[in-house]
Amino acid sequence: MHCLPWNPSSEKQRYVMHAHRRAVIPSGQPQAQLHRYFWLALAAIVVVMLFLPFFHVKTLGAEVRAWLTTADGANKLTFQPLLYFSSERSSFLTTFDIDEQQRLQQIDGFGAAMTDTSAWLIGTKLDQEQRDRLMRALFTPLNGLGMSVVRIPIGASDFTASGLYSYDDVAPVQMDPRLQKFSIVHDTSYIIPLLKQAMQLNPHVSYMATPWSPPAWMKTNASMLGTSSSQIGSLTASAYKPLAAYFVKFLQAYKERGIPLYAITPQNEPFNPVETYPGMSFSALNEASFITNYLGPALKNATLAPKILIYDQNWDRPDYPLEILNDPTAQRYVSGTAWHCYAGDPSMMTKIHQAYPSKDMYVTECSTGQGGIAPLSAIEFFLRSTQHWAKAVVLWNIALDISGGPKIGEGCGGCTGLVAIDQATGQFTYTDNYYHLGHLSKFVVPGAYHIASTITRASFPYDSPLEDVAFQNPDGSKVVIVYNPSSWSDTFKIRWNTHHSFVYTLPSKGIVTFKWAGKLPSPLITTMWGRKDHTSWFRLIRWFLSLLALAASLFSIPQHRDRCPLNHRFTFRGESFSAQARSPPAL
Repeated sequence: MHCLPWNPSSEKQRYVMHAHRRAVIPSGQPQAQLHRYFWLALAAIVVVMLFLPFFHVKTLGAEVRAWLTTADGANKLTFQPLLYFSSERSSFLTTFDIDEQQRLQQIDGFGAAMTDTSAWLIGTKLDQEQRDRLMRALFTPLNGLGMSVVRIPIGASDFTASGLYSYDDVAPVQMDPRLQKFSIVHDTSYIIPLLKQAMQLNPHVSYMATPWSPPAWMKTNASMLGTSSSQIGSLTASAYKPLAAYFVKFLQAYKERGIPLYAITPQNEPFNPVETYPGMSFSALNEASFITNYLGPALKNATLAPKILIYDQNWDRPDYPLEILNDPTAQRYVSGTAWHCYAGDPSMMTKIHQAYPSKDMYVTECSTGQGGIAPLSAIEFFLRSTQHWAKAVVLWNIALDISGGPKIGEGCGGCTGLVAIDQATGQFTYTDNYYHLGHLSKFVVPGAYHIASTITRASFPYDSPLEDVAFQNPDGSKVVIVYNPSSWSDTFKIRWNTHHSFVYTLPSKGIVTFKWAGKLPSPLITTMWGRKDHTSWFRLIRWFLSLLALAASLFSIPQHRDRCPLNHRFTFRGESFSAQARSPPAL
């Protein structure tokens, strides 16, 4: 169509052009603008959808449960809101990489000692209802700590409410080499009943036993005290065979009452023959001879097979277990080494393990907590012991009274049990040690494996001091315990299977236990950046090309304009007319 000539000198035509620019709307343009806005809105939606996977952290199906204990007492093994694994990663955080493919030692369990003092308090100072409630809190896995390893003194220790006693006590200057006076009747009133109740509450509980002193008549000082009348007590030459028989009879007597012993040590703290409570000096050479020539053969002849653990004292004297392990004859009877926490460093266990990898590590005593004599808190004791190959980690007394007794002698001033019992009222309270122990014993079951946990520490704005240890239970579930020893909160990351992680902030002096199921769900829900398979990158390229094609199509939309504005129809003051056919109405 040809356009008519336009004469801008015409006043009416100038008016028509002015009206066209200001108040007159071409009836054909709204549809083109609508199309343009539609495509722009669609493009915006598509762009957001395309880039959403790169910036939005999607939740994986792996659910993480957490339990928290804080120093202020506001949280005591308190269940926390659920956490979820995702592929979100922040490289500046302290990160614990959990790798269940790298298994370390298998775990026997965690617990404390049922000393004569502990059993007497629980068995005689609590009524039946309180006693049952406490035993459930200690041993049931679901609603209690689920303690799985308990240490038992063979005869009196320093924590006894019954004074000095053994299982073969005779009058002074008398001897009983055939053990005709042997009896465990002392244990039948309150110790054995509690041990049996614990087995009913937790069938997986195991017992280990240790003598502080053999019967007085077996020793050079004729006393159960470590030192008496300035004479250090040691085992007489004629008592090696009777002492081996003493162990056999003890194991048999307990077994007859339904309590099998899974481990024993020949002597508690052989370097510590003190004057005020039972003890005995027992050199490494003499202990090796006793195991090789007497204890090992006697157990074999009686068809008893408890683990024999050597040493049973602090981390500062590795020469003692090494001397025994270097004896090939003694070594064949030895399952491992028992340690205490009062001196030295737990890393010594790793050195012994490296020298003798087939011999296991056990930590059998530590009195810690507020007022305890150990240089570590209970949670530090548990974490560092398992980090250095301990299969079982055991605190000292299960229960003490509110004054830290009853006990004999002057050892272990300020010792702390898992519970404090008020003898006057028959009430009990849980100590910090109870909750610290629960962070492991409640969630890590016998048969679990200590698994690798590699820490990458954040150094800005401070060096992170966080400690952790990780386990895999027989059902495949993972357990990670983290402790924050600093005076400030610390945020960290638990990363599993390379690039799936979650972030958590732990308060000062706080302890948290995480537990999650064994496998990630399939398919993985993650962000593109977190995936490293080739399919993801092919999808990225495809999305990018689609975006380019969309952009190209937007810019190529034709803009249909009529070059002859006079060919349009206009509306002016409610009246429609053609720009070229009519003049505007007279004003």
